[in-house]
Amino acid sequence: MYKERISVFKVLSNVISIGAGNIAKFVLAMLIPSLVFFIICLFSGLITGSVTILSGFSIGEVLLCIIVYLVMIFAICIPLSVGTYYIARNYQDTHEIVFSDILVCFKKNMVLKSIGLSLLMTIILIVGYILLVIPGVILTYMFIFAFIVMIDNPKLGILEVISLSAKLSKGYKLKIFGYNILLGIIPALVYVLLRGSIVGILIYFIICLVISAFNLLGLGFFYMDSLDWLQNQVK
Repeated sequence: MYKERISVFKVLSNVISIGAGNIAKFVLAMLIPSLVFFIICLFSGLITGSVTILSGFSIGEVLLCIIVYLVMIFAICIPLSVGTYYIARNYQDTHEIVFSDILVCFKKNMVLKSIGLSLLMTIILIVGYILLVIPGVILTYMFIFAFIVMIDNPKLGILEVISLSAKLSKGYKLKIFGYNILLGIIPALVYVLLRGSIVGILIYFIICLVISAFNLLGLGFFYMDSLDWLQNQVK
């Protein structure tokens, strides 16, 4: 039996129905990777600078310290960022925003896989955008479900995750793109109207955070609909 794909406005309605409290909790969860990144950078800069001044570290030793800090950032911030995708995905089952879900990569031993997947997609996307913008955009939306697919299917390899994401994104790329554009109109208008003032910058920053939350939470609804649609096609 034919199943109609979920519409952009239905997804927007579903996200709004989550409620201000849950959306606020999700925004806070999204800030965690950025906060961790800031703390690592702050302390690494202070420690490296102090040690260099007091102990006279060589350039090679300073570079080694920087590499260590970069590894820490990759090993902590990327898995935490992937965890925000899982929070959005798990809301579909629990109807709750669960902060502990952000640690899913650490709990399921997916830290290395999350880093590998992130780096591989980044390299492919960079090449896509260098060649032409349109292939880059298409690839971006082909990979849109990749992190959720990885967590939902822990036994799949990185290439299999990308392949399944591409399969699930068929028929949804334009819808998700339209959803992103629709939400992007709001911060664009705020920027035009309030630019140049400190209050305007603050309001713009807050709105961007909320829009980012709407985008990621909406992705969860698109993902579940794509799974349902694919299962109906198999039947």
